Amino acid sequence: MKKILSLALAVAMLLAPLCTLAEIKGLTGFDKKVYDGAMALYASSESYRIKDRFICSAQVVEKIEGGYKLLSAGHCTPANADLPSDMTFSVASDLGKPLTPVKLMAAKLNDSEDWSVFYLATDKKLSVVSLGDENNAKINDKTIDVNFSLSLAKEVSMGLVSSTVQNQGPMAGFFQVTQFDSHGASGSSVVDERTKKVIGIVIAGVDGTTTPTWIEPISVIEKAVNKAALPRSANTKFDPLIEQGLAKETAWTKN
Repeated sequence: MKKILSLALAVAMLLAPLCTLAEIKGLTGFDKKVYDGAMALYASSESYRIKDRFICSAQVVEKIEGGYKLLSAGHCTPANADLPSDMTFSVASDLGKPLTPVKLMAAKLNDSEDWSVFYLATDKKLSVVSLGDENNAKINDKTIDVNFSLSLAKEVSMGLVSSTVQNQGPMAGFFQVTQFDSHGASGSSVVDERTKKVIGIVIAGVDGTTTPTWIEPISVIEKAVNKAALPRSANTKFDPLIEQGLAKETAWTKN
């Protein structure tokens, strides 16, 4: 019996290193498409001596001439008066992966709008999730959001639409989705699993609580995304259209 036990222990010790190589399997189907199109957004600023610092999340939402449009949050750009005006940007498919420069095409931040659009020049084929309409969503619709909260991991946050668009109070113009996220998730796209369309982007949460995250409705953003001008050339200096605005001070904080 002792020999049998010793043999079993020896086999277990040999197999132990193999177990550490096992990985959680990735997504499949439409959810994989959302995951593959989610990008980590990095920023640099010469005036602040910052180089390639992770700042927010972004999503590929449209194929255009020479590349793609990416959607993120306005408060992650110089539209936010608290950030440097000389910011430049890049994205990666995951934390720690190679960075690709992107151009800021347009951004806005005020009481009711918080969005930004970037241009990624590439001949690679990227996964695109189209913009939808939150008016086609229903409370309790299942959602998927891929973000990089606290720059810890590329995380998949499954959720539920949990409120209508508010027409009064400090969060008027926004709606809630019950999902997990934190600082760094801003700009990530919330996708309705039923319609398979982007219905909004993460813009705020309430620190220290388990209340749902707040979402900017996609209908507020869609026209701006469609009108965002294509940079003349990837090698040409491009002056982004930035509409300055001040965010309303409320009990919530930006993610």
